[in-house]
Order: sequence, then structure tokens, then C-alpha cells
Amino acid sequence: MFRRLALACALLCAACADTPPPAPVTAVLAPSIAPALQVLTPPAAVAGFADPERRAKLAATFPALEKYFAEQQSLNQLPSLAVGVIIDGGLAYEKGFGVRDLDGKHPADADTVYRIGSITKTFTGLAMLRLRDQGKLALDDPAARYLPALGAVKYPTADSAPITLRHLLTHTSGLPRVGAFTYAQSDHDVTEPEMLGVLPNTTLVFPPGAGALYSNFGFGLLGAVITRVSGLRYRDYVNQTILAPLDMNASRWAAGDVATDHLAVAYRRGPNGPLAIGYWRLGASEAAGGLYSSVRDLARYVAFQLAAYPARSGDDTGLVRRSSVREAHTPQRLTGLRVDLASPADERDGPIAAYATGIGLGWHFFQTCAYEQVVRHNGGTEGFSSAIAFLPQRGVGLVLLTNLADVDTDPIVEGALDILRGSGALATRVRPASQALQHAADQAANLYANFRQADYAQAFTPSFRAAVSAAQAMEIAARFKAQHGACGRPTLTPIPTDAPNQATFSAACEHGRLEYTLAVGPDGLITEALLESHELPPSPRLSEIAGRIAGLTAEWNESTFTTLLAPTFSRAAMQSLFKTAGAAHGACHVDRPLEGDGQRKATLALTCARGGDLKLALEISADGARVTGFRLSSPHDRKPDERCPTR
Repeated sequence: MFRRLALACALLCAACADTPPPAPVTAVLAPSIAPALQVLTPPAAVAGFADPERRAKLAATFPALEKYFAEQQSLNQLPSLAVGVIIDGGLAYEKGFGVRDLDGKHPADADTVYRIGSITKTFTGLAMLRLRDQGKLALDDPAARYLPALGAVKYPTADSAPITLRHLLTHTSGLPRVGAFTYAQSDHDVTEPEMLGVLPNTTLVFPPGAGALYSNFGFGLLGAVITRVSGLRYRDYVNQTILAPLDMNASRWAAGDVATDHLAVAYRRGPNGPLAIGYWRLGASEAAGGLYSSVRDLARYVAFQLAAYPARSGDDTGLVRRSSVREAHTPQRLTGLRVDLASPADERDGPIAAYATGIGLGWHFFQTCAYEQVVRHNGGTEGFSSAIAFLPQRGVGLVLLTNLADVDTDPIVEGALDILRGSGALATRVRPASQALQHAADQAANLYANFRQADYAQAFTPSFRAAVSAAQAMEIAARFKAQHGACGRPTLTPIPTDAPNQATFSAACEHGRLEYTLAVGPDGLITEALLESHELPPSPRLSEIAGRIAGLTAEWNESTFTTLLAPTFSRAAMQSLFKTAGAAHGACHVDRPLEGDGQRKATLALTCARGGDLKLALEISADGARVTGFRLSSPHDRKPDERCPTR
């Protein structure tokens, strides 16, 4: 939106100049002021998956997944590993590897029950949101309102804000990771007096909200809040409001309540192999990690999470509102960012590898160049390790359970997601265009072909036309027409969007292709419009720059770097990149254009001496002087989602 507004301002300022601006690469018509919140009538079409073979393609990866999980069970020396793949609303694949008990050697399966540890925190978060939705608490309430004992903690500064329920849910309270009471015990349940009794001697690590520190202690206290607000024991409230409605009938809170023919034995690593250990009795602190469950039960839980997507109208009478489930997955605080330069050999998702992390309400998430949002939580207790991860916009999730302590499950999860992604079917949902949007696209195409002021007035909102006059809009249409010639009827482009009143359409033209991104208001009038040129051959300047950049694969040229590349590019990183590319491919030269807007952006095929050909994507500054965007990749790579910069 910031880019669109900036370009719109540039367009309006250029219209006031004495001389006309250069032909635009992208023309943006200024958005109107958003109308008051209301539901579109009729309801917008619900987003779905465009590929009818999606599920079959994902299922085709199951043999590779099975081999991969078997290797991971062996490599990590796990007594057992139980896994499940959830697609949309069901458990599409499940398998147990190894045995749930090394003495009896009973095979593990989807019904084997493991302690899931900190995944329990997501149930705690869901219970809190349910109480919030019922008006029984507010997340920004001081936590001491419900737990007066919290008033005794020592704050690090006199100006510290009080701990709120949201602070506890997002690990930003400043409470230490664990309280100064013994929770790792097998002889008795932790009592509430034991847990609350250490608060007077607890000093916060930082003022609430000033940082993030994972706190089991904080979530144990949330269990006590739920008990007080609901009038039920924490476990009873979760049983009645979450587990029972989801038919999670195998899930329990104590090892003794699990059928012995399903319970996995807890193990830790020993000098001569896994050693069996006793089950912890978390008692009053169980909201932090006390639940036992199975792959089959957790698959129902993941399916419930995925069912909150996409946002839509219609029945919403489940155990928690869909919007609240999505809220739990939404980052409340960012916690990390890592960016590395990728080599051409492993840059499937672009020239950089980025990894961002954050905290939601009970959940955690990460985002990469490949995935817009992976919601996740791991668990680790006395002799168990576990993980849940799912992609809300792609309808797919994973469950991993094992009966060995201190297993790093993150690489296993990420490897499994990569295998699923290799199917080419792990795509995001797309929303079909409504009749209003298709009508708007046809109106825009008609204006492109034959601009008439009366038609412009009928198609666009008054506020839009106040920002962009009919004369300006006609000039824009004429410029694009001079580049593209006649164009056909625009058809919907399956670009993912969370906006039900916005869509992108593509029209084939005599020269290249034209894209319309349009938004409409409740009355069907166009509130926002973006036009982009595609598949036009590069200008002479773009062609010249591309040839010189491609030449760096044969030999580094300092003059090319300093005169053509923007100052934001790292000399060391670029030298390393082209050295690697040259070693693998030899000298490369421009073969043919693949995509572009004719002026500032171009993607070109490179023919190389060896090791296969490459693909070069460039973007240059408005004055044509410098390269501002750059990407070198294999022509066989799938197109990245382009959430990361391409320089």
C-alpha cells in the first residue's frame, strides 16, 4: 500500500509539471478513502485451492516422507517416532516408526499416547481466548486482578508496567523460564500453594513488555487464572470445552489415566542407549506442559486450527470463534530475523535465505522466503519431544511425537515440509473473482480500448476521480496502449489475496501482457486500480546492462560493479556469488527475454558454457542509471513467492 500511495503521488505531481513525465512502467490510480466497516453484499466468494489434483500430488510424496521419517528415527536413535500429515480437514497420512517400549517392543502408531509437553500451552491460549470471547476477562487486564499473589513479585524498575494476561500469553511478562518450585517430580502433584508461594521471592528479568523470555512459569499461572475465572479446574475446563468437542478421547492429564497398551514409555539418553525415567506430575503447573495425546487426537486439533481459514461469512458457532483462532496464530511480537546469501546452487527461493520468528497467543510462528506463515509449537518434558506445525494459507499440517527427551524436532519438521513442497501442490488458496470484480475488470478494459469520460465516471468512485482526473486516466491508458496495442478480455489471475474485494486480472495483448489489479467497494465501483506491463522486450538500456551483468560470470569487472550496481549491493557478496556461478557454469551470455515491462524490469535466459543455463532478473532505477534489483537462478526453479528482496 505504501508503494501504491507513493506512485500515486508521483503520478499526480508529474501531471502538474510543464513537461509530461516519461512513459510509466507501472501506473497507479490513487485509492479512495476506505468506507465504513461493513460486510460486502452479496458475500464474497470463499478462497480455495486452484489445483484440482492438489491432494493427489501431495499424497504422491508420502513414500518419500515415509523413507525420510524412517531415516530420522534411525539417525536420532529414537525409540519411536509417530507422525501425521493433515490435509485440510483430515489425517491424510499416519505412521509409527520404532517401538513405544524398548522392553516389550510394541510398535508405535497413530494411537500411541505421548506427553506433548509445551504444546499444551496452545490449549491454554485457546481456553483464554474462549473466556475472553465470553466477556469473562480481557487480555490486557492486569494478571493480579485474577491472581492477587502476582502482586508480590519484584519489578526491576519503579516505572514497570504491571503484568497483564497478554504478557503471560506472549512470554513477555519478564517472569523467569521456571518458578523456584520443584515441578520435575514423580512422587506427588505440584500444588497451587507450591506454585504461587514462590512469587514473593521472584524478581522479573525485565519490565513487562520490554522483552521476550519463554516462561513455563507464566503459563502455569495462566492455568490458575482459568481455574478462577471458569470455576473449574484447569484440566476440567480444557476437557469440557476443547478436548471433548474435538473428540480427542485419547488425551489425558496423567500417565496413570492412559491405557497401558497405548502409553509410550519415557526415555532419556544414557551412555549405553535410552534409559526409562518416571513421569513428571505437573499438577497445578500442568497448563505449561501436562497433556498426553496421540497423533490421531492431535490431527483433529490441527484440523480445527486449519478450519479457521480462510476468513469467511457463514456459521461460526464452534467452540471458539474463527477470528479468535486466527488471532492466536497472529504475531504479537517478533523475536528474531536471520538473513543469509544463497548460492545459485541452492537458491530455489531466491538469492537470499531469510528466517523470521515471532510469538502469537500461545503459538509461535516462523516465516521464510518460501512460506508466508508456519504456525508451530514444540514440546519437551521428562522423556518426550513433540512438534506441531501447520501452514494456514495452504491447508496442511504436521504432527511429530517421540518418546525421547531433548530431540531437536525443528529440522525434522522443516525437512518434511520441503518434501511436501516438492510436490508443487503446496500452494496457497486463491479467491475466485466476484461478479462485481469481473465487471470492474471489463469496465477497465473497455476504458483502455476506448476511453470515454462518461464510462470512467460510471466505473470509479467519486473520491477516486477526485484524485485522478479523467484526463490523467485517459493519458495513462494511451501510454499503455502505445506499448501493448490491442488487448483481449482480462481473465482472473490466481494470485493469493486475503482481500475479498480485490483481484488481479491478466489480458493478452498484441505486445506482451497487461495486468489489472482492482478493488471494488460495496457498491461495485472501483476504489483502487493498478496497471502493470508484462512480457515486453527489454529496452536498449536494459539489454546493455543485462549483457554487462551476465559477463561477470566470466570475469569480475570492478567498473561494472561500481557504475551499474546500486550502493546497497555488497561487493564481497556479489563477488562471491559470481565466482560461485562462474565455477559452476563458466561464461554466460544473454540469450532471450522471458519477462519484463519493457522499461525497468526484465527476466532473461542466459546460455552458459557448462553446468546448465541460468536466468537473470533485473530491475533498474527510474533514470536507468543503476541496477536496484537482481536475481540469478536456474531456469528450472519454481517461481518464488517473492516475499524476500531479489537483490
